[in-house]
Amino acid sequence: MKSGLYITATFLFLFFSCKNQHEKDTNLAHIILLSDKINSELQQVSEETAALSSQIQHNINFLADVKWENNPRYVFHKNEILYTLFSENSSAVFLPSVRRLSSGQKKIIVNSEKMDSLFITLYNRNSIVSQVYFLDSNSFLRIYPYVDFTKQFAPSINLTGFTAFQSVKNKPFFDTKSYWIKKPYADPAGRGWIISAVSPVSFRDHFVGIVSSDIMLKTIQEKYFSSNSEMLLLVNPNGEIICSTRKASCIVCIPGHKEKNYYKPVINDEFLPAGPSLLNHKEKDIRKAVNLLLNGKNKTYFYQNTHKFVIYSSKLKETGWYLLKIIN
Repeated sequence: MKSGLYITATFLFLFFSCKNQHEKDTNLAHIILLSDKINSELQQVSEETAALSSQIQHNINFLADVKWENNPRYVFHKNEILYTLFSENSSAVFLPSVRRLSSGQKKIIVNSEKMDSLFITLYNRNSIVSQVYFLDSNSFLRIYPYVDFTKQFAPSINLTGFTAFQSVKNKPFFDTKSYWIKKPYADPAGRGWIISAVSPVSFRDHFVGIVSSDIMLKTIQEKYFSSNSEMLLLVNPNGEIICSTRKASCIVCIPGHKEKNYYKPVINDEFLPAGPSLLNHKEKDIRKAVNLLLNGKNKTYFYQNTHKFVIYSSKLKETGWYLLKIIN
């Protein structure tokens, strides 16, 4: 009798232990799979942005002669900016009112028309990309999809003063690669908070500008963090939340970011305000758990009101962010 009870108890213990282990492994596998998926999308954007820079450098002659007179594609607005009217499958262009339209600039503007098909290809191949553009050292901008610059930009804006240009202007352009602007910032073109993969562009061994592929934070949020049941957090190495599901925000008591409002044109860098860090959370258990996860552990736990939560982590190599999953 006792022997039978012992065998039954042992069986039940092993059964539930294996079941719990399976659930843990499933959750860990899920977070790794999801982080790999996000990372893969970001990596593709980065690689294709670098490839775009290489294609431009090898296929576009910025000094080739062009016909400018009576060109209907480029017009001056009453505020003296140079822009283009809307045309399907074409980029928008912008030259600030304070910039000189030299013969060399005219060549860059017209010869850069060949970029349009390259922009469209990259844009269509990467669903998370919101826009692709080329910006030269004179603040001439060619961007796809079309933007109405007569309403969006301040006429005298200096686009080369923004972080996208400044972050790569001194990078080596002979080793074609792209660089992430991982700290979300306000898109001057009006698309809200964005991150960017940026690559320098050279012509005949001289730096001429940059290409950038921009990703709206809203796109990442809607694609990966819209679940009403899962508890997911995307955080940077400082423990600051980039994106999160609503339920996860409630658990850690940190609300999601508000959308950028454009009350007036953006004329300088404006970064997403840093929210409370999970590393400085008011609850010691959460601080301790997140600290362990950001320092290499892929699973730990914390208590909240005597309730135990298990939390998993997987790192995105492309940006250095961490994807966290909470299980109650």
